[in-house]
Amino acid sequence: MSKPAKPNILKLFDDVVEVHEKPRLESYINRGKKYWRIEIGKAVNGKRIRPSLGKDETYARSVYAEILERLGSGDIKGIGSAVEELKDYDSKAARRKLRAFNVSLERAAGFYAQFHRPTNGHISLKRALEIWEENARKLGHSDTYIKKMLNTYAGPFVRKYPGLKVMDVTYKEAEDYIFKHKRTLGNGSKGETIRKLRGWFNALADLKYGFKELNPFEGLKAPKDKFGETEEVNRAIPPALMQVILDYALSSKKQTYIEVLTSIVLRAFCGVRSEEIVKLDWENITLNDDGTSKGFDKSLVSMSPDLQPKKSSKVKVPKLASKMGYQRNIEIPENAKCWLVEAVAKTKNPTGPIVKNWQHNKGKERSSEDGYLSRMNDFLKDLKKHCEENKIPWKKYEQNGFRASCASYGLHYFGKETICRMMGEKRDSVFWNNYQEYVEKDDADRFFRVLPEPWLDFIDQFKKDNAA
Repeated sequence: MSKPAKPNILKLFDDVVEVHEKPRLESYINRGKKYWRIEIGKAVNGKRIRPSLGKDETYARSVYAEILERLGSGDIKGIGSAVEELKDYDSKAARRKLRAFNVSLERAAGFYAQFHRPTNGHISLKRALEIWEENARKLGHSDTYIKKMLNTYAGPFVRKYPGLKVMDVTYKEAEDYIFKHKRTLGNGSKGETIRKLRGWFNALADLKYGFKELNPFEGLKAPKDKFGETEEVNRAIPPALMQVILDYALSSKKQTYIEVLTSIVLRAFCGVRSEEIVKLDWENITLNDDGTSKGFDKSLVSMSPDLQPKKSSKVKVPKLASKMGYQRNIEIPENAKCWLVEAVAKTKNPTGPIVKNWQHNKGKERSSEDGYLSRMNDFLKDLKKHCEENKIPWKKYEQNGFRASCASYGLHYFGKETICRMMGEKRDSVFWNNYQEYVEKDDADRFFRVLPEPWLDFIDQFKKDNAA
């Protein structure tokens, strides 16, 4: 006679339980709603052990199948482990939420442990914007840059999602903002918005209010103009287009556009920043041997066959707090000197600020950076119209194209050390990595030989005389 099978004894929920050979899955109604539970067995006091599996039938049947499988293989302790988890209601709730994302509880716990930061990571977007602005002003960033971030990029994004915290923003919100909320923007503007917001979230990460690994704009691709082709934006301005820009400015009868001409020459050939332009006075520019910038004529330009800058002509750029207080004296390239000679000849009052505030048509006070950039936008609109009417090819270039052109072409033309000092950059390696691959040496030679038309014959004759 065979011995009876030894019962499966398991300690469960602080009770000693005899597990049924075949546990039973059953449903029950509670307050009009259907729930599922599994009858595991009986405790020594006769109480039935029936842990609840919740309302999800699919989930209940999957747990039931797992328990039967473990029972069939003799894994009694495994049954206990599976059932004990059912007692953990927080665990059940978490798994239920994660099920739709196909993420395990272990992976979610690891993510939480790595990125959860109750104080910093859970500030509101509105508060994050305030903190960013405070820090930007402390670091000396320009008012124009801060205003643009507040009014055009980060500010509108925060106003779109006022109820979200920094850690709540995901790729979905970033994508909806660019392609739905900002759908009327052009592709170039969409791409610039992505770059600016990506930078803003990285700045919050540097301030310990987020994580770069969770930057919602990091994986967001800029839109494309045509299928399979990205929008082309030139880092540097081609020499031929530079000639068109300066010729158009010099032909203008508007004093504001003559000032634009001066500013473009200083930015494109000397590396002056736009925020430095509005701080310059005419007395900061020295072209003459007597140390002045008045009464220019062709005899004052000590031309050389290679058009390299001479130490007798300089522009003194004052300190700029946002750029580590780097004051510098820039030796003016000879072609830039020629353009400045023509600009001064057409300037009504070549004293005081180079870029003036033209309220009431007086033009005596210094212009703000916002005023200067607004004037530049007006000039570029008129220039594009001029190019369209005369069928002159126009190539789009980046927002800081004049200074980027000076850096890119200057690396080839002057060498790294000279152009780095001209631009006011202390970190040569970073500067080199940013600008070395955008132009060819032949184009660099042509760029720093862009000259006003009245000087072309003079230069040719100069070269002939020196050749003889």
